[in-house]
Amino acid sequence: MSRLKSLMMPNIAYFFFDEFIANTRAGEKYLSDEKFLISELYTTFVRESPKGIKIIMAGNPYSVYCSIFSGLNVDSSKLKPGSFVVGPDYVIDCFKVGPELAEQIRRSNPMFIADEEYTRYAFGGESINDANIRLCKREPRGFKLK
Repeated sequence: MSRLKSLMMPNIAYFFFDEFIANTRAGEKYLSDEKFLISELYTTFVRESPKGIKIIMAGNPYSVYCSIFSGLNVDSSKLKPGSFVVGPDYVIDCFKVGPELAEQIRRSNPMFIADEEYTRYAFGGESINDANIRLCKREPRGFKLK
């Protein structure tokens, strides 16, 4: 972080963060306090950027939970395949593959195996890593965090 913060890079217009949603099922992990680190980098580089910096992030929908969404207080119940969620300082496009593209991929990709779970994730945009997690807006009666 100190190396990055000491860089002088004028006129940056965009940050691009690819694969920002970790696939915890495959052992990937988030950085500790990732949103804070991104905020630090933004604050450092925006000083030399006369028009401000837009942050663009792209990722596969492994889960509706990620540290960035949590840090922005995104209502995860709105993150459904095909939805477009707008907040005070973010826009989230939950892309859903159209039927024509899905069919083209099925025809042209010899590695594609018609696995129902993979199909729901890859073509339906479902967050398959969350399938066994019960999400509640409020703490259920009689429950407490451990």
